[in-house]
Amino acid sequence: MSAALLSLPEHSLIRNNEIGECFLPTQLFVIHANLIRDQMADDLERGAKVPYPLEWLGRVHATLSAEIAKSSAAWRRYYGYYTLGFDPDYLMYNESSIVRQLDKEFGNNVSALCAFYRFYYWRIWRQRPLVVVKKIVRQVAIFYAPKCPAYRLRKSLSLTDEYNRSVTSLEAHRKIWMAYPPAMGFVSRTALLARSAPVVQQPTYIRWPHQILAKTYLPLLLIALVLSAVVFTQEERRRRFGWLAALILFVYSYNLASCLEVAIVHSLENPRYSTVQMFVTILAQFLTILLILEILLGSRALIGHRRISAEHSSAR
Repeated sequence: MSAALLSLPEHSLIRNNEIGECFLPTQLFVIHANLIRDQMADDLERGAKVPYPLEWLGRVHATLSAEIAKSSAAWRRYYGYYTLGFDPDYLMYNESSIVRQLDKEFGNNVSALCAFYRFYYWRIWRQRPLVVVKKIVRQVAIFYAPKCPAYRLRKSLSLTDEYNRSVTSLEAHRKIWMAYPPAMGFVSRTALLARSAPVVQQPTYIRWPHQILAKTYLPLLLIALVLSAVVFTQEERRRRFGWLAALILFVYSYNLASCLEVAIVHSLENPRYSTVQMFVTILAQFLTILLILEILLGSRALIGHRRISAEHSSAR
């Protein structure tokens, strides 16, 4: 029911929104641009039967290769895509990028453009699945690093950068907001803040717990897996702690599912895809600590009970 309530209105509304209709296929194309470039080169070399003229495909391949090289040189100012080796945002949003050039190539035929993006995304899955799986594994590994990126570990945050990002985003819709005076005032104030905004410092008493939580996520996950295996294989502990172990595994699986979804579609090097998981991450860690304490206290009580029983037996 939840999936239907979320997807059906979106499916209905997106029919009248050409940008929204092609957003996901475009994202898939630019995120996997290097793999698609290599697949195009392979198709051209073998003269593969694809639903696009090879001469036209050769021009697209040359343009895509050049734009990937430009994106690697330009690099994104706010965060870098080190595991990808290029900047997909540059390919998608730059005024002279491959996406803008393909928009012109297909004219107003948005459906055909989306079909082209989808075709080559699914083609890399069919022709080079191991390479795609390696990309997914590298992305998931970003979250399961020695320091979990769900926690912000920076000492400071420059609001100048954040306001600059707002100005850049608003520039893309200049034709719309220039006709609306309140919007022009908002953009002017945002540009002013971008020049004079302060730097927000993260206090030490907040940063240290973040450091501890970031470093202990992976060890606690491994401990949770081991203890859950022990709980489920021992009848007495399964009866007492089985529900808690199952809950902990469910919460950890939420992190895994979220990371897997992002790794397939996008990149976990975009920090918002990790930090948005902070609340589930901290819940999983504290539930694991609770399970550890419950097992330790339960084991101690069991040892004490056995000792008393042994003393009573000796007295008899």
